[in-house]
Amino acid sequence: MEGPIITIESPDACTSLAFSSNKDNFVVAGFQDGTVRSYILPNQRVYRAIRPLGTEVSSLKFDPRKASDTSSTSKQNVWIACGKRILLFDIDGDRLVMDRKDVSEVVSPVMAIDDDNVLNQIAVSNSRITYTCDSGEVGVYDLILKTSDLMKTSHSNIANCAVFVPSRPSEVVTGGFDQKVLHYDTIQKSVLSTFEFGTAPSSCGTTSLSPPFVLSLSISPSGCIAASTADGRIWIGREGSKLFRSEGKKKRRKWEGLRHTDPTLAREFVIASGPIVAVEFITEFVIAALTLSGSVKIMRLAPSFSLQACEESISTIWEGSTHDIRKTNALALGPRSNVEGIMKNAEYWLAVGGVGDRGQGYIEIWTIPARFFQSLEVHPST
Repeated sequence: MEGPIITIESPDACTSLAFSSNKDNFVVAGFQDGTVRSYILPNQRVYRAIRPLGTEVSSLKFDPRKASDTSSTSKQNVWIACGKRILLFDIDGDRLVMDRKDVSEVVSPVMAIDDDNVLNQIAVSNSRITYTCDSGEVGVYDLILKTSDLMKTSHSNIANCAVFVPSRPSEVVTGGFDQKVLHYDTIQKSVLSTFEFGTAPSSCGTTSLSPPFVLSLSISPSGCIAASTADGRIWIGREGSKLFRSEGKKKRRKWEGLRHTDPTLAREFVIASGPIVAVEFITEFVIAALTLSGSVKIMRLAPSFSLQACEESISTIWEGSTHDIRKTNALALGPRSNVEGIMKNAEYWLAVGGVGDRGQGYIEIWTIPARFFQSLEVHPST
């Protein structure tokens, strides 16, 4: 296993990470003490910072409404979820150190009135923010109308993660500690489809004794979904992907990614003996996964899943391990460029955030050759 090439230490645990899509080597990190810091890699010095916001930063996402602007003066607006609020900051402004008075927008989303109820993960599109809560509630804030609504159906336990369905701005998918993945129509506020984790297939290894809490979700641009669990599983669903749609078949009215009628398109894999805290599509056939204990894997998916051996369907092509982090919280990937903005040897940054033995925070960073991210040159129908 490869160790990190850059390690950034902080006083408190790193809880969230995100790379900018339009500023080279620019990564933002949120921390348990409510602070936010940004870095321009490979420099380990803090570039911009936000003083404590009052509670842990549970999630942060760059605002995609600004991502299309690639000019040198474009703002790096970041939505930050902390406690019961979602705050918008320009993390690339003139002020080196910001505080609450520098916030651009404050969202106080509709949620159950309970001192213990806080926000978990947010997902951001051009027009909406979806948020999940400890109460199990899932809500949507409309960025245009400035209104907030809860879905009619909640998770029966903690609602943990959320992601929008690409090219379907009104559809969102969430995962929870009730072991379910829920697919919502945010306009009707109703559940369109559900996937529930059960007993792991014995043909794909043995899971841990942890319940299959859903810890992370990712959806590829074509509509493939990956869901990771606390008992070491990743479920891949391709039945909602336009890549795997039969020729001549029209686009479906609603995304059908949680269907699992075809075992060559939807299958569970046990890849770890403990929790997988993050999973991320890199390409349609390559995913990254991070375990709680600090193992990072990049895995290639076969165009069609084998009905027998798991190794014929998913294979590890790169593996790393954290050095100082003992409990991981976040995973992020972004392209690596030199000072002139040119890709350096076609490499990417891979960053992991977490906490060390003495409670201090760490961000550990690798460079990954782009050849590991290249998709299979085989059409899925072949």
